[in-house]
Formats: sequence, C-alpha cells, structure tokens
Amino acid sequence: MQEKKKAYKLVMLFVGSIMIFSMVSGIVLASDWAQFQKDAYNSGITSDSAPITAPNESLSWDLRLSGSSGMVYTSAVNHVPLVVDDTVYVADPGGNFSAVDKRAGILKWRNKIMDPSSFQLGTPAYSEQTNTFFIPRGDGKLYFLNATNSAVTRCLQAGSWLYTPVTYDAGRIFLGDTFDSTFQGHNGSFYGLYEINGTDCWSSPLDPFDDGGFYWAGAAAVGDFVVVGTSSDYLISLYKNNGEIRDFLYIPDVFGIKQATMKEIKSSVAYSPDTGRVYFTSKGGYCFAVAFNLDGTFNYSDRDVAYVRESTSTPSVYNGRVYVGSLGPSAGTGSLHCLDESDLSAIWRFDTNGPVTASPAISTAYDDGDGEIYIYFTSNTNNGTVYCLRDYAGSTDYDLMWKFTAPEEKTEYVLQGVSISDGYVFFGNDNGYLFGLTNEDCLSPIIDFTANVNSGEPSLAVSFTDLSYDAHSWLWDFGDGNTSTEQNPVHIYETEGTYSVSLAAGNEYGNKTLVKTDYIYVDWNPWNDPDSEDGAVISLAEIRNAIVYWKFNAPCPETGHVITLGEIRNMIVYWKFSSPMTV
Repeated sequence: MQEKKKAYKLVMLFVGSIMIFSMVSGIVLASDWAQFQKDAYNSGITSDSAPITAPNESLSWDLRLSGSSGMVYTSAVNHVPLVVDDTVYVADPGGNFSAVDKRAGILKWRNKIMDPSSFQLGTPAYSEQTNTFFIPRGDGKLYFLNATNSAVTRCLQAGSWLYTPVTYDAGRIFLGDTFDSTFQGHNGSFYGLYEINGTDCWSSPLDPFDDGGFYWAGAAAVGDFVVVGTSSDYLISLYKNNGEIRDFLYIPDVFGIKQATMKEIKSSVAYSPDTGRVYFTSKGGYCFAVAFNLDGTFNYSDRDVAYVRESTSTPSVYNGRVYVGSLGPSAGTGSLHCLDESDLSAIWRFDTNGPVTASPAISTAYDDGDGEIYIYFTSNTNNGTVYCLRDYAGSTDYDLMWKFTAPEEKTEYVLQGVSISDGYVFFGNDNGYLFGLTNEDCLSPIIDFTANVNSGEPSLAVSFTDLSYDAHSWLWDFGDGNTSTEQNPVHIYETEGTYSVSLAAGNEYGNKTLVKTDYIYVDWNPWNDPDSEDGAVISLAEIRNAIVYWKFNAPCPETGHVITLGEIRNMIVYWKFSSPMTV
C-alpha cells in the first residue's frame, strides 16, 4: 500500500510541477510598454494597474526635457512613451533620446544622438532580444540604439518621412514611409528589416495601389503576415518574410463608401485574436472591422463599418466592445466612442475638450469576471487632458473616474496617447513635459503567490512562493492556525481538511491581502479507493490527476482502476457542489 501511495505522490508531483510552471510562466507582474499600443497586435491592452481615482499630486511627477536646437517644440514629446523595466524612454525632434526613472521622474540620461528632425511622429519600438530601440525619424533615418549605454549602433536611410510607429515582432522591424508635402501620406513604401544587422529584409512600393503611403498608419503583425492600411484606401496583407502581397481590398468598394468621403487612413491597424478581425479608422470619419484569416486573407463577408467622425485613432477591442477616438460634434471638441463589436453600433459616447487624435489604452487589472475595465486617453488641444473612464460588460454608459490637466505653465497639445506600467500612466506634450501619474493604491504591492503542491496526505509539506511585486513585508496565514512572516515559507499540514491561505504584503505606500479559498486539501482519496475515508470530498487536484490517467489510459497505482470519462464527469459534479463522494 505504501509503495502505491509513493507512486501516486510522484505522479501528483510531476503533474503539479507542470501546472505550476504553466501558471508562473503566464504571470506578468510588471509590464513593459515596448512599442506603440503595447504589442504587435496594437491592442492597447495591459493587465497592469493604473490610477482609477484621481492621481496623487505628491506621488506623481513631471519633468521638462529642455531642447538643444532653435526649432519650435524641439523637446516636444509627440509619441507614446516607451516603458522598459524601471525606465521611461522618449525621443524628441531635437535629436535627443531620454531615459527617465519611472517612479522618481528623475532623468537618468539624455543624449543628443540623432540629427534634428521637424517632428518625432513615429513611435519607436524596443527589442528585449537585442536590448535595442528602433527610432524612426522624419528625415527617413532609422536609428538602432543600445538601451544600456545609449550608443547608436546603426543608422539606416530607411525611407523618406518615417512617420509611422515601428512594429516589432520576432526579430523583424516593420514600418512605412511617405514623401508628400501635403502631409496626406502619398508616394510611400513599406519595409521589413532584420533587427540583428538592420539589413533590408524587403521593401514593398505601393505603385500598384495608387501610389499610397503611410502617415501614422502602422501595421499589425499577425502570424506570418503584417496588415497595414494605405493613404490610398487599400488594406493590404503582406508576408513577413519577403513582403509579397498575400491579399488586399479596396476599402471604398468593399464597404460601399465613396472615396471622397472615405479619405486616407491615418490610424494603425489593430488585431483582436478573440474576434479574428482587424480594426482601423479613416480621416473621413469611419471605423472599420473585417475578418482576417490566419492564412493571410480577408473574409469580406464578415465586415462592419460605423461613422464616428474624423479619426486617426487606432481602435482597442476588449470583451465585445470597440473603443475609438475622433473629433467631436463641434469645433475644438473630441469624443471617445464605445461600439458593439458585433456590428459596430454605438453603445455610448464621451465628449472631451479637444480632438481625440490618439489611441485609447485599456487596463484590465480590475476585471474579476464582470468585464470591468478602465480606459485612458488624451485630448489634443492647447490644454491637453488625460481622461480615465470606467466601463464594464452590459453597461450602457461610461463612468468618468478622473481627468488631469497640467498647470497652465506646463500644459500644451497632447498629440499621442498614454502608456501604462506598474500603476503609472505616462504621457508627454508639445511643451516638452513628460508626466507620470499615480496614487497610493497603485503603488502598494501587487499580491500573488503559488504553492508547489495543493493536495496530499497528512504531514503534507507545502512550499509557498511569493510572486508579489514591490512587497517589503509578508504575513502568511496558512488556514490551520499557523502563520509566518517569511517571504517564501514551507509549512507542514498535519491534519486532514481543506484550508484557505492568505498573504498580506506591504510597502511604504500601504498593505494588500490576497486570499486563495480552499487552496490546500489534505486527504488520501484517489478515485473510489476502498481504503479512503467514507464521505471524503473530491479535490480539484484529484480531478486533474484523474484526467491525466484517463488521457493515457493508465490504471490508478493504488487500486488498479482505469478511470472513465463518465467517472471524471461525476467527480467534477461532486467537486463543484462540495458533496461527499460515495465510495
């Protein structure tokens, strides 16, 4: 009997180690914002927290980046700030690249390493693989910059005006250019470059597509393809590896819109893996959605369009809703729209003090299953403002949580949106200021923990691992009357039962507590074991183990019984309703 129990415990340890590894590998406690709209899908979605009540003035910060040339707005922050680890990075038109401590708001370094350019409209991207920033400039040069020592490792004349965000994905860099004095984005090409040596992977001129170009219009990388919209109103799918055209559609024809009212695309393309569709907007005032197949083709039969007024905003999609900015109903105003993803019908609209030219950022940190999210976006006016709205599944209106306008001497136009990391919202403006907004709730620890095993027989030794972010003190309650102040304690459960475990962790900003209910189960009851105690309750760990044995058609080492799918279903019912299992 004891040998069989040992075999069972070894199997449980193996299965448990796989599950724990899977859970740990998926946890992101401190999130980078390493490119425009955070990722290669341009989702704009993060699980990081951000202020949901008004920022605390004493904990927030602002820093002015002084210019070094005679240009107007030489130190303007016109792209979304990037966040990598504990540092915020921005480039400016004067040719400077700055690194700022994200919590203290203190300048770490600021180097003039690029030629001055009229604007810095293209958002850089960062690669963890090579620790490199890729910075597009208005003079057509693409700079490769080492993040550690701020040295330029390579400079390429990649195109004409590089005004699109850089999309980074799996060792490649994607961006487009334009050469057009009307700032509409014509006569352009789209480029794919290797990040290791910066050589041309490929370039795709748009001669077949009415000499279209790219002005703010960045790509989404999806599988083996990049999807991008042109100023000449084409949506194009290109192979990542060689730039060959996989599929395209002419938007006015497919959506039944006159070209004169459609106008050019000045948003990036966003992709949602949940819906399998891509989303973008046009200067004519439309928001589009069309299905994108993983073979790189478009499914024209699955498409929707809505009129939202003139827009350059890249949509963000979450939980069946589309969020997108636009100009407002009257001069000098703007709006954020919430649309039903299924048909792009309007759910609600929030009007602001200026055009919403930028793309919304969404924090899902507070979504515990009800779809509660917080949307952060900016208004592009001379007193540019950051707004925080709350939305949740089934709501028909927004909740305005807070808004922030800098003091008169610091305020200016806010062309781009925000980035979110570790409880902060970061943005910049034309006055050369970089802002970091937060409050106490955001800076107290983010709590999480795991255990190496969740069930077993008495004298069960459980190793607990603290996964909290920025915690300085710990108080564990193991649920059996025992506690510990160690960061990673080992506790032995001597008595059969089901135990809830809690961890209270704190730092100088406050304390938070996480309780995992019925987290540890102590008993010996492998599926209908005649030696088990009568009336024992099935545990989730036992169900998981039974599924493994069923999958491999292996007998239980304790009883020799081969579990069936029907028995697993019964076990799940008993577990779900916490009913004693008949032995």
